[in-house]
Amino acid sequence: MDAFMRLEESESFQAMDEMARVLAPGGKILQLTEEPPETRLERWFKWSQSTKYEAKIQQEEIVGKFGYIVTLFEREQ
Repeated sequence: MDAFMRLEESESFQAMDEMARVLAPGGKILQLTEEPPETRLERWFKWSQSTKYEAKIQQEEIVGKFGYIVTLFEREQ
């Protein structure tokens, strides 16, 4: 995800689409990072608004780092 954040928004959305495609419904993405959560949370929210997937995000501090668990669900039609 760190690499995706350095891409243009549309390019990162394509990568996020691919992550969602290969995960089973209810699949999870886990990331540990030293960077603050604000930029990632905003990008996940924007992406979720532009796709058929909904991203539920949990975050917590783990040993001085930020931990994220992103669970993807397909929106009900």
